[in-house]
Amino acid sequence: MKVLQLEVIPADEYLSEQLKIAEGEPVNMLERVRFVDEEPLQYEIAYLPWYKTPALNREACEKSLYNLLDTQYGLKINKTIESLELFIADEDSAEKLQIKIGNPCFALDTLAYLSDGTIIEYSKTIYRGDLAHFVIERNY
Repeated sequence: MKVLQLEVIPADEYLSEQLKIAEGEPVNMLERVRFVDEEPLQYEIAYLPWYKTPALNREACEKSLYNLLDTQYGLKINKTIESLELFIADEDSAEKLQIKIGNPCFALDTLAYLSDGTIIEYSKTIYRGDLAHFVIERNY
């Protein structure tokens, strides 16, 4: 996992709606690429409310984000709601995944919830269609 960018941004209207926070509130934006055998497999942008996750560490984000949330902040993911759809690589995702524009990909939108129903993460992940394979089992 390689962190491309980690910065605090103000929530726009879309992020405000997804994270159930006020527009303009600070949000951690985490952009990462995950590699398998030195090939980029997935490109992800995750957004986390800053008031719950202040001072995220770039180096620590190169490992499991959910483990980091649990160990550093005491925030245990209770459930996720995910939406998977086909996606055609645009210029940005093609560059990050080292594939051609127009290549088939999968897009996974995720909302992660704590046990009290608070949304702790919204993310969009693009997987290369030629390398991705999905078997999904969730136990929290």
